[in-house]
Amino acid sequence: MDVGAEFVLMTTISLAYAALAKQYTCFWTRGLEDVDDMVNRFWETVGPDGARRQIVLSTRRRITLKLMPVQAKADRTWLIGWLLARDKTVVSSIGERVLVALEDAAEFVGEWIAACELARAFEVKVTEAQPLTVIPPSFYRWVQKTDPHGVGITDPNGNPVMVQVA
Repeated sequence: MDVGAEFVLMTTISLAYAALAKQYTCFWTRGLEDVDDMVNRFWETVGPDGARRQIVLSTRRRITLKLMPVQAKADRTWLIGWLLARDKTVVSSIGERVLVALEDAAEFVGEWIAACELARAFEVKVTEAQPLTVIPPSFYRWVQKTDPHGVGITDPNGNPVMVQVA
């Protein structure tokens, strides 16, 4: 893992399969809501002058989720159901649904933080199942809309009105 990597810290995501979904809090996520790891399928040629040229045919996000300790056995068991499901989805904190496949289906290991059985954290590594055709909405930043004087605008319930910017 690159030490200078960008992480979204302490966020809540949902994992979903079939008609079931469960929220998990993550220490961090990588690749879900920002450009971090991309897996490309490309075509490469070498011209008569020796110059290499590549055309990216498709790209997918490689997503890593570091789940906070999952204390309830039922929640850990639910994770196994998600792993076994043919169609797995990760739902970002802004509600974007991403169909995913396991990066390495061979193993799934819990980490016992401070050697404590009740503090089992999991690192889930997945790749987007479908190639990207547009820039995902989560790659844009959300900021509070302001009036001409720079004062934040809120809705009638007092919630900030958010807008998306590149």
